[in-house]
Amino acid sequence: GQNPVLSYVRKLDLSAAVNMLTTAAFIVLVDGIAVDEVSAVGMDYAESEWTERADIDLARFAGRTVTLTLEVSANANVCLEVFAKAWVGGVRVREIAAADAR
Repeated sequence: GQNPVLSYVRKLDLSAAVNMLTTAAFIVLVDGIAVDEVSAVGMDYAESEWTERADIDLARFAGRTVTLTLEVSANANVCLEVFAKAWVGGVRVREIAAADAR
């Protein structure tokens, strides 16, 4: 269809509080283009409950087959632990009515 949207649920645990140069991230990519992301720079970020992400606009990818990638990453500039963990479920792509499209 012409108005596809992505929905999913997630729980994240991003740990990058070592210093201001450490990072942790969770990124949702469609054909290598970020459509949803969370990053922590010099801090920790955690979702203790399931977080629903709904109606992420995928119209620019309409009418073709795409590759969906869920990426977690963590980087440190020193020898101290940083990490990124993600739990994901309920991944769904659906068509929305043109009147509901954003």
